[in-house]
Amino acid sequence: MKRALTALAVAALLVVGGIAAYVLLYEGSVAVSVKDASGAWSHVDVTFSSVDIHRSGMDAATWDHLSLGTRTVDLAVLTNVSQLLGTARLTPGHYEQMRINVSSATGVDSTGHSWTLNVTHGEAKIVEQFDVRSGTQTNILVDIDLSRCIIGSAATGYSFTPVIGSVTVG
Repeated sequence: MKRALTALAVAALLVVGGIAAYVLLYEGSVAVSVKDASGAWSHVDVTFSSVDIHRSGMDAATWDHLSLGTRTVDLAVLTNVSQLLGTARLTPGHYEQMRINVSSATGVDSTGHSWTLNVTHGEAKIVEQFDVRSGTQTNILVDIDLSRCIIGSAATGYSFTPVIGSVTVG
């Protein structure tokens, strides 16, 4: 009986070890961060609802999702730093597109007035080619161009549409 339990424990350890080795050594990972290079607003809190990545050669409906839940980021303070949106473990291969979705945004203008920004079109599509390699992390930095995202006036109100300034893959 004791031998059978020992053999079962060893077999379980081998299975768990094999799965861990597969995840850690075979799969790669992707980390997506955001920043803003400029903007006239004191604060712009943007709530990101999802980040999706599309692998080359896959069906158009097949997207990998980064786990982020909903993440709110003050883009106006990210001029010299970035903030992580989310990460995902992906099958190694060539990837060609990303979608970043915004569900809401608020801002504080240069006079200190707070605004709810109407999100008119919350999806930003990014066509950017990159590779995911086994056992490594691919870092993607997305610069959201706030100077082009927010349109309107104090008289009519403001709207927010995510506009991508640049994408850096490293």
